Amino acid sequence: NRGIPCTLYEEPVVKEFEQEHGLDIRTLDDMDPRVVPFRYRYITAYLTELRNEVGPDLPIVASCFATQALNDRYGLDIRGWAKSGLVQHLLPFLWEWEQDPYEMDVFKELADATACKIWPFAFNGNLHRAKLPREHRRRTLELIRAGASGLAAWDAGLDLPPLNLGHVNELELWEELAVPLKQTDIHTIGGIAVDAVGTPHYCA
Repeated sequence: NRGIPCTLYEEPVVKEFEQEHGLDIRTLDDMDPRVVPFRYRYITAYLTELRNEVGPDLPIVASCFATQALNDRYGLDIRGWAKSGLVQHLLPFLWEWEQDPYEMDVFKELADATACKIWPFAFNGNLHRAKLPREHRRRTLELIRAGASGLAAWDAGLDLPPLNLGHVNELELWEELAVPLKQTDIHTIGGIAVDAVGTPHYCA
């Protein structure tokens, strides 16, 4: 599935909410305390059916949003899935439409308290395709240090240069070696001006 699973205003959702609460869910705030837990049930029901079909031994991996608020808004009960053991891996995704930073503290808390592994997307083709290799390495190292137990990538196809992220110790070595050299402005070489003021033709 190329997208995040979510629950919004599908016809069964609207009808069942009205039956239980006597209200039109479309008139309430997305984060209304009656709406959030109600929306949880649909994707959770799907995952429960999936677990029953595949049996207890096959890991289930679920993509999710990068923040607790976005997951709540779209009906993804990441805490419930992790605590119940329904999902073995959560893959937080940095959604380009709402680029809130990863709440890795939330996901690390889940990982520490459950058996669920957190594999955030270190590469998103829409967001990171034009970035330099050093930016991919820096982002990857930050996610690992924040508690990621693995990493995921989206749209990292054969048309892209290899990410070549290496192992964690290689990333840490790269970080030590990648400190930029101190910049020294050069104004003249052999008595000839080479700065923008002295030679605008060559420095334009």
